[in-house]
Amino acid sequence: MNIFFVFQTKIAGVGFVKIHAPWNILCREAELMKLKMPTKKVYEVKQLSGVVEKICSLACKLVEPLHPHVEEHQPQNIKHLSHTFSREKQHLFDLSDKDNFFDSKTRSSIVFEILKRTKCKAKYSMGITSLLGSGIYTAAYPLHDGDINEESAVHNDRRLLYEEWANYSVFFKYQPIGLVR
Repeated sequence: MNIFFVFQTKIAGVGFVKIHAPWNILCREAELMKLKMPTKKVYEVKQLSGVVEKICSLACKLVEPLHPHVEEHQPQNIKHLSHTFSREKQHLFDLSDKDNFFDSKTRSSIVFEILKRTKCKAKYSMGITSLLGSGIYTAAYPLHDGDINEESAVHNDRRLLYEEWANYSVFFKYQPIGLVR
């Protein structure tokens, strides 16, 4: 893992540590954690027909205002098969875009798992939780995807959550759990 010390704060004595996990570390830890990742294999979900389809479409129209307007990355009728990640079976997974194969949630959980297992100098002290408990660090959290106020062409997940779910005007909508995680 790569550790970067960033001390660019206006408050004296406060600094930040940025931790980056390269591809080989992410693969090794995903294998140890037995993470299920989407494979190249896809299948199509059958569409309903007849009266059942009409009832389902009517129900969908009734609850549609309750759903947040979050774009899906893939069509509803196409699903990926998932398999436990293995470095020996990388040919099963779509690794054409290695930068986006592990999403930000998965990367954060992998790095946090590494930090939990890392031994400290004390005899029985282990992990980031003991460092937080002893006051060496005051907080440990993953980086956010970006600012919610900047007007950029690319909408990040944080801004999308703010616009579609975290306002009082949309309190009645369902929680987009995929973005919250």
